[in-house]
Amino acid sequence: MATTLYTRYRGETITIGVADTGALPGGEALMTSSLRSIAAGRSAPIATTPDAASMAIAFRPANGSFPIGWLLTLDAADCTVLPSGNYLIDLKITDETGAVTIMNPAIVMLAEPATL
Repeated sequence: MATTLYTRYRGETITIGVADTGALPGGEALMTSSLRSIAAGRSAPIATTPDAASMAIAFRPANGSFPIGWLLTLDAADCTVLPSGNYLIDLKITDETGAVTIMNPAIVMLAEPATL
């Protein structure tokens, strides 16, 4: 179950960092990340819920503040069309052998901004 909660506002660019001490740029065969809507009163999406939006994925090298990992980004225009509510986000990595790892599930609470 996801325990990390990010609060973001409709219409802003969403960027979330995912740390992975074993990350190697180019060592992954396939990486995907998306938001899936969580229905009111539930703590996770229903299994048949389709993706609400795909996240862009960029490798992030380590620096003084952050460990090696990735940045997951949804641009402001795509965020604007999503309804307010809760979404599950994670990062799915498939390596060259076909092994799948799902990392860092989290909840993104997409709120209506007070100032339009």
